[in-house]
Amino acid sequence: MIAAAVARYAQRFHVLLADGHSVGSPLGAWLLLALVGPAATGAERERLTDVLGLDLDTAFTAARSLLSEPHPELAVGSAIWHDPAYETPALLEFVRRLVPPADAGPMPTQAEADGWARERTLGLIEKFPLEIDNDLGTLVLLLSTALATKVSWDEPFQVVPARAGELPATPGFAGRSLLRRFAEPLWQGFVHSPAGPLAAFAVRSRGGLVVASAIGSREPAVPLEAAQTLAMELAGGREPARIPLAELPLGDGPSWRVTEQVQYADEDERYECLLPAWEAEADHALIPRPELGFPAAGAAILRLLIPGDYEVEAKHSAVARYTAVGFEAAAVTALAARTASARVSPRTTVRTARVEFTQPHAVVAATAGGGEWAGLPVFAAWVTEAIAAD
Repeated sequence: MIAAAVARYAQRFHVLLADGHSVGSPLGAWLLLALVGPAATGAERERLTDVLGLDLDTAFTAARSLLSEPHPELAVGSAIWHDPAYETPALLEFVRRLVPPADAGPMPTQAEADGWARERTLGLIEKFPLEIDNDLGTLVLLLSTALATKVSWDEPFQVVPARAGELPATPGFAGRSLLRRFAEPLWQGFVHSPAGPLAAFAVRSRGGLVVASAIGSREPAVPLEAAQTLAMELAGGREPARIPLAELPLGDGPSWRVTEQVQYADEDERYECLLPAWEAEADHALIPRPELGFPAAGAAILRLLIPGDYEVEAKHSAVARYTAVGFEAAAVTALAARTASARVSPRTTVRTARVEFTQPHAVVAATAGGGEWAGLPVFAAWVTEAIAAD
């Protein structure tokens, strides 16, 4: 039930990946929406129920369980931070429901938020998706989820030169070395799709994470859905339906070549797959995509705050790397309420003193701390000339 709901959401989420080389975590986004769900009312509640694919209490319980007991191949995290000046009893009750597993506390500094992202993503994401210190307004409520993995393949790939490929390569792949798997992969073959046959390949990490690839259509949604279906079926111990090679035409397809020879062999089908090593990183704005549910989630969290003029932000940062030895990926999703404009100080008269130490002057250094070293003047100077400041 949970897997089906997340898979359905992932099909919507794939729209973020359609504009070019990119990466993201549908599960990371789904988890954040599920944590917010119980706070939603009215139209927002109906919208989130539809987006999450489950009733909100079930989705919330599932999200808490996933974050409390993560998969052995995943590092996970969640957090809620708020400005006490804007809290209400409803917000405090909301926080109580999230903690644990969520971290909680006052609004972090930018350095603290960046540190949280690094820690929760095994160092793969250096910077938190949202700016904490922003002239456009003050963050008063901030929620986040994080997912990360660093896994090794059960058997590594061999790295072969680009000339090992026989088919034309597009500019982003031309001249790059390739990966060949001599050991039997978890699965390889052809699958059906609305755009026709797709070639697919899947490999497993030592701990059981399945990573599937699919190719054969320039429309991202089609191979994304095929790869997702393949990975989910294999991870669930099911054998995906395969198109027999005898049903494919001989010659070149979109990304493959089918040939036949008469020879003595025990099998009537053979496959050879060459894959690229790749890495990607992306930052996605989520509010402009209402079908992903974040405008509704934003409206829900605004009701937890004292009345005021707020704006909602939601962003998703992700990175991934696929190599001969393994796969690593991470994502941080953030949803925040910010005051609609920066706080404006009242007009007042300001007096300024300019002091220039360009005459002889004294300098003293003393120790700080406790015990016998407390407050001891260690160095003293009378300064009557300067040197270059570089």
